[in-house]
Amino acid sequence: MAITSELIGKLGGADVEVTPVEGSISGNNKSLLLHTVEVSAGERVLVAISCLGELADNWSTPPYVSVGAVQINQGDLTRIQAVEVVDATSDVRFHSVAKGTSSFTGHVYTVKM
Repeated sequence: MAITSELIGKLGGADVEVTPVEGSISGNNKSLLLHTVEVSAGERVLVAISCLGELADNWSTPPYVSVGAVQINQGDLTRIQAVEVVDATSDVRFHSVAKGTSSFTGHVYTVKM
């Protein structure tokens, strides 16, 4: 969660929306909606996700998080982290690419830029 604390600090403690997320997902090529970030016309929003958990260890391709159309591969099987800037309403999703079960808990942080 250090990246999130550093990020918020650099923003000067701006109005950061913190949304708790948790989930469990099983199966290959499945996705789980974690949060929808609402963005008004003309706005830009910084989205950061930070979770800890147990990810399925029988994968040949890493799981990934998507923020809108952007996919962020996850290389660490205990941490889920991603940061992206969006300018339209976007879903934050976790994507499983393994047959095992992954579960995690954490937060999605959003701040208008």
